[in-house]
Amino acid sequence: MYPHELESGLSLHPKVVDVAVIEVIDVSDAQADLQLKAIVQPAAEAEVGDALEHELIDFLKERVARDQVPRSIDFTHELPRTSSGVLYRHALRACFDS
Repeated sequence: MYPHELESGLSLHPKVVDVAVIEVIDVSDAQADLQLKAIVQPAAEAEVGDALEHELIDFLKERVARDQVPRSIDFTHELPRTSSGVLYRHALRACFDS
């Protein structure tokens, strides 16, 4: 699954203004694995929290294979973009890779 497929699925949700999906290294267990992480800019009226995260994950489960759904979703006020409007993934990865 490519990140843009997950982005397309999440962008269909009415509480999502912008979304990015990146690969990050998960070192929470004995082996380091690449995991997908979704970063969402929610709509102004959306209440950010666990309920919204679960709602978006459930929404995505209806649109993509269950094993491709990110384990968690982070929220931000704005996604970094270049002057031409292209998503600046490198800046996002820098925030989440350790």
